[in-house]
Amino acid sequence: MANTLLSGAALAVGLSRSPAPVTPAFSPAERSSGQAYLCERYRLAELAVRIATNTPNVDAGIARNSLTNGALILESAAADPAIDSKYRDGAQALATAYQTQAAMGNTATVDQYNVAIADTTAKTYAMHDLCSE
Repeated sequence: MANTLLSGAALAVGLSRSPAPVTPAFSPAERSSGQAYLCERYRLAELAVRIATNTPNVDAGIARNSLTNGALILESAAADPAIDSKYRDGAQALATAYQTQAAMGNTATVDQYNVAIADTTAKTYAMHDLCSE
């Protein structure tokens, strides 16, 4: 009887423990491909944002759309689990900066908007550096 209870308790403990998380292993080719794709998409988003936000007399709505689309492009490309976290984190940080700048275009004071622009610029340079490695 004691052995049955002990066996039952051991079974219950064994079943209640969650298995150790499995970290997927990606080949160097998968990592390289994911990084190349992310950097390609970053360059596309950055170019569109740069043109829409730096061309004189561009409609503000076009600039905001470009920032929003750029954020979506980066978020989609960064979703690849094979991408190294420093690239993913950089892309997500820039996507957040794009979203913030787009939202602040309507709601911020000039000083607040300038802070958002500076943040976007810093994160753009960080992604540029990552994708230039």
